[in-house]
Amino acid sequence: MDKINLKDERVVDRLRSYFNSSDMSEEEIAIVIEELSDEERDELVEFIDEEDDENYEEEIKDDVDDDIDEIEDIEEDEEEEDDTPKRSESTAISPITRKDMMKMSDLTNEEIVEKFQEGNQNALAALVEKNQGLVRSRASYFYRSHGNDLDLEDLVQSGMLGMIRAAEKFDLSLGYKFTTYAYKWIDKAIRKAINKEGHTIRIPAGKYLKLNKLKQILKANPEASDEEIYKILEKEGIDKKQADDLFLINRNQVNSTSLNINLDSEDSTGDELMDMVGDESTPVDMLILERDMENFLMKALDQLTERERQIIIYRYGLDNEKPKTLEEIGSIYDLSRERIRQIENQALGKLKEYSDAEN
Repeated sequence: MDKINLKDERVVDRLRSYFNSSDMSEEEIAIVIEELSDEERDELVEFIDEEDDENYEEEIKDDVDDDIDEIEDIEEDEEEEDDTPKRSESTAISPITRKDMMKMSDLTNEEIVEKFQEGNQNALAALVEKNQGLVRSRASYFYRSHGNDLDLEDLVQSGMLGMIRAAEKFDLSLGYKFTTYAYKWIDKAIRKAINKEGHTIRIPAGKYLKLNKLKQILKANPEASDEEIYKILEKEGIDKKQADDLFLINRNQVNSTSLNINLDSEDSTGDELMDMVGDESTPVDMLILERDMENFLMKALDQLTERERQIIIYRYGLDNEKPKTLEEIGSIYDLSRERIRQIENQALGKLKEYSDAEN
């Protein structure tokens, strides 16, 4: 675990910005940091050093040993899988021939990086091919656990850029695995993409941290009552007022692509939720438009019973999770697949009525 130097005025200023509070004292900052989990502190360090690559490199060197077990687990998972994820053609890397790939197939990552640093561009393509699984596994983690507006492939591409940066910076003389080093750079690039581009409406960094904590708690305690969640949050230093704000953000943090819900379920030509807010084809005030669409969707969902609303959220991934199948939702409610379909259709009917009434 890296220690945060509160005697460094630059660090203190960055922390005040992170917590969105310009008048926090060093003592108050220290108290808040003490309450953070290891993962949250890692994110905090990431924020402090995001504009200082050299400092970030030193951070990686310090905690390499702590990351070895996790990276080796990822590599073991990759070895068990036969299928290699298909490389996106949008990555700006020269294609490599099968012959050249065969020449490098028996090389280690470290040997390939050495060739790349010597100017062999085929080595970079080979490195990308060899480590697709690692990059995709990290992108998938952030796609599942960090609600945002970016597609999985967008996160993969950001992770690829992080890995390429790692290949440029990797010091072969240090004696540890390239994947151990690259892992941090991949995560850094993905986090940066999410923070800069992944939200239609930017959430202050401090609140973003707490929001992720709420998501983790809700995921770990699916059957907990509101009061139980409040108590858990209180132990994390989040009072009821803050918790209510986070619940509101979490509820309204809807990926705009999820607004394309067909209101006629069985009929692909039916109205979509996005149609409710009219046709705005110009880019002017798109931020306001997308926010209005999200607000409209929330009002529409308020017309449903709690069970109907939750089933629609599960079915179409409105909680920034992967959409669930009828069978998966049925197992949650201990109902048959057909019964879930009936409830879904009933809910979609109510949404259609609300749409017609509003228009």
